[in-house]
Amino acid sequence: MPNAKCRMPNGRHARRGMIFVTALGVILIVSGLLLVFAQNMRTEALAAANRLSAVKADAIELGAEQWVLANVEAYAGDAVTITTQTAQAMPVGDGYFWVIAPDDQINTQYDYGIVDEQGKINLNYATGTGLTTGSPASTLLPQMQYLPGLTPDLADAIQDWASPAQYATPDGAESDYYESLKEPYDAKNAPFETVEELLLVRGIAATPTTPDLLWNLDTNHNGVLDANELAAGGNTTMFNSGQDTSRGFFRDVTVWSTVTPAVPRSTTRPASPAQSKININTCGQDALMCLGLSQADAQNLIQARANNSNTTSLSWVTSTLGSAKAGLITPFLTTVSYCYSADIVAVSGDGRAFKRVRIVVENSAATPEPAKIVYRRDLTSLGWPLPAEIQTSLRAGKGLPPDQQVMTVGSTP
Repeated sequence: MPNAKCRMPNGRHARRGMIFVTALGVILIVSGLLLVFAQNMRTEALAAANRLSAVKADAIELGAEQWVLANVEAYAGDAVTITTQTAQAMPVGDGYFWVIAPDDQINTQYDYGIVDEQGKINLNYATGTGLTTGSPASTLLPQMQYLPGLTPDLADAIQDWASPAQYATPDGAESDYYESLKEPYDAKNAPFETVEELLLVRGIAATPTTPDLLWNLDTNHNGVLDANELAAGGNTTMFNSGQDTSRGFFRDVTVWSTVTPAVPRSTTRPASPAQSKININTCGQDALMCLGLSQADAQNLIQARANNSNTTSLSWVTSTLGSAKAGLITPFLTTVSYCYSADIVAVSGDGRAFKRVRIVVENSAATPEPAKIVYRRDLTSLGWPLPAEIQTSLRAGKGLPPDQQVMTVGSTP
């Protein structure tokens, strides 16, 4: 007889075992579904929080635009007051905005404020010779080579792009060059509409081995050489902008500054071409050198400007340079501005989202009118343009880092 201990279980025990195994399987399936649902809920909650933060960043950025418009309206023409308004870590709700600007002297230093477009070289109306007047452009901006990274032949190419084809320069470029490219196009032979259009001009855009000349090593276009940009360029020190080309020349040129209309020739005087004068109260060293001044004279003017309280007269220019040199540049100078740009960075209070937009704002030079935005470009895709510790601190719930806690209330004119 077989041993009783080795007998197979009866049917009742087998059914109980099957039920137990089935129950375990159901429990495992339900537990897995619960984990999946919980993960999905957590993901949805995080996504909702991120969407809310993005909405807040958008709203803060729009508020910053209104702040810029309000300043331009409140201090119409007064570039000194407008460009010196505090624009760092401005609180809006539980978030903040900055208006970032390039420092004219130190390429690794952050600066903040609205930028005067009248303080730059206008690509279309440089040094009083308007490209749209039809006059030969052979004398147009011969000093453009003083802009960081530019050479005489590149200045000629820029000139050729914006001037009528019949006034082509010997070392520039016309449609025959651009049509020979792998992706051909025609020379525009008309005024620039944006500064970024320069990337279509021969020699300005990046190549497989070199960065573009507009921003050079400044890949996020914030006017500052960040640590990673310095490392990429093999550059470890701070430089004077007159000697350094690593930030490019975007900050020195514009197409937005106010233009004085051309005056037709009369029986008593020669024709006066359209021109865009440079605001002596806000322009940088490179712009002054493009007017024909030496670096030393440009630096002397900037130093004298810092010690000068009269921002409505050009008399101090003469006393600084002497009547001979001053007489050559004062026809191309002004002390008022009606066109400004703002590179706005807005961030939510939790640091989850940010928005970066560059706008150009104009108001009327003739009659008081509301300031208006004439150009707007979203730059968020270029990445976070401020010190990384700002986002890190906000995301950790610690608020702004100590060096950014400069405002307690918003500033509105």
